[in-house]
Amino acid sequence: MSIDGPLLEPSANPAQRLLTLLQAHQIVAIEWSIYNNNDEADEGFCNYHFADGSSTPFHQGLANQELERLVWDVVNEDWSNAFAGQQPYGVYRLDVQTAQISYLGMLWSSYEYEDLRAFAEFEPSAIPHPVIQHPVNQDLYVMYLPDELRQAVDLAHWNGTQQSY
Repeated sequence: MSIDGPLLEPSANPAQRLLTLLQAHQIVAIEWSIYNNNDEADEGFCNYHFADGSSTPFHQGLANQELERLVWDVVNEDWSNAFAGQQPYGVYRLDVQTAQISYLGMLWSSYEYEDLRAFAEFEPSAIPHPVIQHPVNQDLYVMYLPDELRQAVDLAHWNGTQQSY
């Protein structure tokens, strides 16, 4: 992967350009985490999900630098203002067919989750939904929200802001 090349010229509609490139590569979704570990470790994930049911991590790269650059910009956007009442850290998913980004749930490291479980013994409402180990990164635990509690925002909310790296 190489996103360290020169910045692309701004597109008239970067969200639509991203969707077009994702469809051309038969990518149906991108799922990523935003996680603050106080810079102690590189935790989290970003995966491409393909139409054939397979997935691959973002860091393995694709043969399209423009697509990688646009994905980088989207997943590093600050989406916290778009999802009322949710913490900024968690799991997000861009669904290509609907062109929407969803906040899927909350995310903890293994040691944070152990602390949360201990706290939940005295305050059961601290964990209102089931928590699982994330299937991609076993060091992370995710509380996926039920569908009816998930919020979504149109990808058009993203204005094509290019993020530094």
